Amino acid sequence: MTETIATFQPSFMQKLLGRNYKWWYLIVISVKSDTTYFSQNIFYVFSTIIKNLLFIIVWYINLLSGSTILSLQEIVHYFIVGALVSSILFTDNVTWFLANQIQTGSLSSILLRPTSFFKWIFFNDLGRGFLQMLIQLSFTLVLLGLANYFLPIALQPLSILGFLLMLIISRFIQFLINFLQGLTAFWFTEIWGLTSTVGNFWNLSSGEMFPLDILVKFFPIFIFTFFLPFPFLFYYPTQIYLGKYSPLETLYVFLGGIAWCVVLYFLAKWVFRMGLKRNESVGL
Repeated sequence: MTETIATFQPSFMQKLLGRNYKWWYLIVISVKSDTTYFSQNIFYVFSTIIKNLLFIIVWYINLLSGSTILSLQEIVHYFIVGALVSSILFTDNVTWFLANQIQTGSLSSILLRPTSFFKWIFFNDLGRGFLQMLIQLSFTLVLLGLANYFLPIALQPLSILGFLLMLIISRFIQFLINFLQGLTAFWFTEIWGLTSTVGNFWNLSSGEMFPLDILVKFFPIFIFTFFLPFPFLFYYPTQIYLGKYSPLETLYVFLGGIAWCVVLYFLAKWVFRMGLKRNESVGL
């Protein structure tokens, strides 16, 4: 039985370019490689546009408000206390750790462990970046001490207690948001563009770039930001610390934070199940 050997037939471009075809091939491969992350490129470009718009909004409000809306004392304490909150809460380790586990297939090794996957990720995230958090927290506390010395404000013990309790709720909300971002790796080859976009929106809607009450005063369209989970990561804890809320208003903030914890928790569990089903359906 004779074996048929296929004869190589060069393509039109190979015939046309000859030995220079390798450069054309390199271009094609580069384009294919780049479009592998097309969705993330779109997210990244979008996030850059958002960032530029946010800076324009901030400076526009600053121009309109002058120095009559917030005193220097209020501005300094708002952003330093906010930095204190961020130093305790902000870590995106769980996002990148979870995304890497999904992308490399290492997730299966964690799922095989005789413990709750969700609990394992949560406590693992608490340990990761702990030293970095302590360093940031130390510097921020020094700044807060200097602010209280040169620009003192009257602090209420009840406000400080409410602030500390709020941080527990805020930490869980922050974890769940980052957990959900990490889960997007089930559907995207890379997630850096998406996380960049979420990060910029996070900065605006959390009050990190500008106090939300002032932002809404000049741009009423942003009223919806008060009902998102992001203000619980900066604006609400800061307002509680500074004594801006009555005990009843503080209670409402607590209830809102707990409600978001419940919603985000069940959303994370659902998205995780959908991601596992998708991986199973394609044999991963």
